This record gives sequence, C-alpha cells and structure tokens, in this order.
Amino acid sequence: MKGSLSYVISFFAVVIVAVFALSYTGEKESLDHYVSIEIAEGDSIWSLADQYEEHHRMSKTDFVEWVQDKNGLPTAVIKSGDSVVLPIEKQTYHDGTQLASRK
Repeated sequence: MKGSLSYVISFFAVVIVAVFALSYTGEKESLDHYVSIEIAEGDSIWSLADQYEEHHRMSKTDFVEWVQDKNGLPTAVIKSGDSVVLPIEKQTYHDGTQLASRK
C-alpha cells in the first residue's frame, strides 16, 4: 500500500511540475509576435493606449489590463526605461516607425 501511494504522489508531482513548465513556456513564446517598446519619461499605460489606438482594437481599460497582465505588472504604474509588450501585432504594424530597439 505504501509503495503504490508513493507512486501516485510522485505521478501527481510530475504532472503539476509539467503543467507549470508548459504554461510558463507557452506564455513567453506567445508574446514574441507583439510589439515591445521602451518606456520614455512621462509615459503611462493610459497614454500608450491613446498613442497607439489606431494600431489596436481595444478599449483603453482593456488595453491597460492586457499590458498589466502580459507584462506581469502589479499596477498600471510604469517607469522610464522599462520595456513592455503592447497588444499590437508586429505583422500589422506597417507604418515604418520603429517603436523600440530590440535588446
């Protein structure tokens, strides 16, 4: 009985670790096709929603929530020099403007 219990516990531990590893890896890869910018002095997520509104189809509130969620920001406060991913697909952003240099 003890042997089978340890196998069951080990199995569930492996499954949990695998789920976390796959979910973390999938999130990182899914953001690669979005535009990333470096925050300038005076920028806010709300001002970015206005600045790039012609490149996304979201309400300002949805834009701010998306940026917070995908960038792991606990609040909507961003600082100069931070890099954030915006909900703008690289393929659809064709006006020739470089938003930020890639690091």
